Amino acid sequence: QDEGRTLRDSSARIFRVRDCIDYINNNYHSDLSLEDIAKANNISVSYMMSVWKKEVGMTPMEYLHNYRISMACKYLRETDMKIKQIAVRVGYQDEKYFARVFMKHKSITPSEYRLSPEVEDIFGWLNDKQFNFK
Repeated sequence: QDEGRTLRDSSARIFRVRDCIDYINNNYHSDLSLEDIAKANNISVSYMMSVWKKEVGMTPMEYLHNYRISMACKYLRETDMKIKQIAVRVGYQDEKYFARVFMKHKSITPSEYRLSPEVEDIFGWLNDKQFNFK
């Protein structure tokens, strides 16, 4: 009986995380807070944080930044949009802040990334997760 409850609890946590991920993936361009994500999924911030820690291995905000940078990479590769436009499109109003976050994640600037011949799986950081909601 305890095992059944544990599986149900685990399934519930996974569904909650999937709902949060889906919300983030659909709203990553907006100014999102932990409160926004939790409220949209009818859960408390503290519950969301404990679930994420168990199931994802990164915080919701780390996930959000990773997702935004992945989408920025996609736009850098597939469009000729200006970097400032891409920054805004992926949720960063300040181009300089976007460039710093991008550099932290990719170790090169957005301009260098656009010009680099290297092909990568921009969502590779999700490959070991079961939450692939590209």
